[in-house]
Amino acid sequence: MRLRCLIVDSDFRLKNKIKTVLEEIQGVQVYTEDTFQDAITIIQTQKPNLIVLRCDPENKFYERFFKLIEQQTVKTVVIPIIAEIDQDFILSLLQYSPVVDIITVDVDQNRIKAAIKKVTDKLFSEDKRSKYYRGFVGFVGIIPSLRERKILQEKNMGIIQNRSIRLAVEFWRKNPNTQMVMLTLNESDSFSSIENEAIESWEDYDLEPWKIAMFEAQNHYLEYWKEAIASDLLPVTIPTMLRRGINDLTPLPLDEQAKILINISNMKKSGQLQQALHSMGITFKLESPLSYKADFEKFTGKMQEQMTKVDEKFPYLTRPPEETGYENFKPDKAEQNAGSDDKRMAYMQKRR
Repeated sequence: MRLRCLIVDSDFRLKNKIKTVLEEIQGVQVYTEDTFQDAITIIQTQKPNLIVLRCDPENKFYERFFKLIEQQTVKTVVIPIIAEIDQDFILSLLQYSPVVDIITVDVDQNRIKAAIKKVTDKLFSEDKRSKYYRGFVGFVGIIPSLRERKILQEKNMGIIQNRSIRLAVEFWRKNPNTQMVMLTLNESDSFSSIENEAIESWEDYDLEPWKIAMFEAQNHYLEYWKEAIASDLLPVTIPTMLRRGINDLTPLPLDEQAKILINISNMKKSGQLQQALHSMGITFKLESPLSYKADFEKFTGKMQEQMTKVDEKFPYLTRPPEETGYENFKPDKAEQNAGSDDKRMAYMQKRR
């Protein structure tokens, strides 16, 4: 990966000062523009992975920059330029995840070099990481947004997407090694996109479909990650986020999740969740190595930290054969009654 930088500022001398430092980096490409409007074409065609731009608290045009960056498929970081030190304004800029550093208009070359070092560490450390995903997030009846996809890509996590609960359950049953470490569900979903369709073995239970999906996902998760769970590297219950109505995904409280799982386990005609855990040498407890933040990015960030630890202690659970990155992985498809395979199930692979 090469550094492609776009500098947007009307101050010719400042642009040249920054450009001079950047051109010391081998293979760097530098583009300069005076205005936001002139820079749009560069962003869309050249896809810079570093943007240095003037930000003014009295002129909110920079917010359009961040919206434009969110739409890019290339990972992009930003260094805002500010005219004077304003703590409130600095804090408002730091809320944007692409921001890696902030410089002032009177910046010297050493300070610019320090900022560029942060940029290269942020961008190119990705190349030094493993070429495989550390765990997958299951999206059931939910199409992950571009923002969610970018967050997961940055966190080195993949996506398993199922159009309906029925397809998800069939997929989990057929593919015991999906490495699913997190689940997202629609609270209002039915079993399937096909009307009057039921899942085998659940016909006799009066339960909301998303709860059944969570229970099936729990069994799937527990069986694969039992060693990591027993070592307290992963929580006993699969981390779950719910979409209620049109609201953003929010974590399901641990106590509520535990209550649902235990109740369903007691309703099942055979087996108990606690007994299954006990046979694996695992204690059912609500303590979790994860901090259940409401924001999707913070939530997955904590998950990334734990999966790094799992990868270190149990590499055979997270790494595919020869660490190829699943380029040629094709999961079994669930049986279906209608609709094409492409529309009913999708699988996101890691791209390099």
